[in-house]
Amino acid sequence: MGTKLEYDIEAIILADIGQHVKSFEPMQRLSCVYAVETEEGKVVMKVAEQEHMKSGIRNEIAINMMIQHKVPVPKILSAGFEAGYIIMEDVGPDNFYDLWKKKLSTDDMFVEMGKILHDIHSFKFNKPGKFKDGLLTDLPSSYTAAAVKNGRVAVHKLEGYISEKLEKAIEALFEEGYDDSNDDASLLHFDYHPGQIIVSDEPYAITGVIDFEIGHVGPALIDLVRLERFMLGQGPDKRELFFQGYPKPDNYDEKRRMFLVVELLVFAMVCRQVKDMRGMDSYLRRLPKLLYAD
Repeated sequence: MGTKLEYDIEAIILADIGQHVKSFEPMQRLSCVYAVETEEGKVVMKVAEQEHMKSGIRNEIAINMMIQHKVPVPKILSAGFEAGYIIMEDVGPDNFYDLWKKKLSTDDMFVEMGKILHDIHSFKFNKPGKFKDGLLTDLPSSYTAAAVKNGRVAVHKLEGYISEKLEKAIEALFEEGYDDSNDDASLLHFDYHPGQIIVSDEPYAITGVIDFEIGHVGPALIDLVRLERFMLGQGPDKRELFFQGYPKPDNYDEKRRMFLVVELLVFAMVCRQVKDMRGMDSYLRRLPKLLYAD
């Protein structure tokens, strides 16, 4: 654990945007995001808690500036690229996940969520990579190779919880692999899920997408599969609504299999590590349907 970085929030906001701070409080315990009330209104300030977290802040600044003309992201009012902070407009009090749990989300919002991700993926690059300090860098291996490696580690860690039949089916899928060399190199959020989508107060509407700190460039399939694990697997009606907004890629249901199997294995492994056996079982129970034709 490195030394925790300190920020004089009141002084920074006054110096950067000329507003006097009345109060501020943390919004998210782990990501160091502060809701700040000034004499002129509300803003949000996001800071790097540790030195190594500055790279993620720089990634978010770079990606936000790249896509803001096409994708609803909070407007950056000021950014300390070297210091590791962003001051942004406040785009809403809740996220889509909270609204969904309260049964207040609408069908139109699921469609809009698909449209927004499709707009993010419309930014194309010459080759895959990941962002570091706001710049695109090369990947050490293909997404498929990395996924297979992670999947095999998870299978090993889940020994005793996966049947021999299931393990053989998983390994056969890994051996079959997936050639991602011909896929477009699209901008990936890499953590796109309902909790990253901010909504306004009534009337509810999507007002912004946040947290591009771990942005990548690669097959759009990666974002789609990660989103399925979060929500689309909960019901075919919501999945269908999403794909009204996001034109489903050719052969998507077949292509997604390997990546979704890896996602489920990895999160089952994480649940086991934190002794969340119910969560582990919920992920593992979804595997047979993906692996067995019958």
